[in-house]
Amino acid sequence: MKQHILLTIISLLVFSAPAAAMASPVDPSAPLAESTEMQGINDEANHVDVSVSGTNIQVHAVNCQGATLKVYDIVGKLKYVAHIDSNDKTVRFSLGKGVYLLNINKTTRRISVAG
Repeated sequence: MKQHILLTIISLLVFSAPAAAMASPVDPSAPLAESTEMQGINDEANHVDVSVSGTNIQVHAVNCQGATLKVYDIVGKLKYVAHIDSNDKTVRFSLGKGVYLLNINKTTRRISVAG
């Protein structure tokens, strides 16, 4: 499990730099959520939206029934787990200030919580 998390962090660091260099200017009024989606076989069937407001996180998952939402801090410690029990599920939770990796099925998002 720790190897998987470490590989995910390394992938985010390696592959997000070129994309960041080509990105358009940041809208200062936009929420503080950053995301990187990992490619997989069923990514198009699953849809995951993440929004961050202060320390509150909202995850809206579509077509992810039976999946497990896991949130890790930047050192790989599991901070939150939720089971997705329907095809259209919204999960709300709070985290302390920091950077986290959110994983559901084959989708991984990096979120920043500003507090």
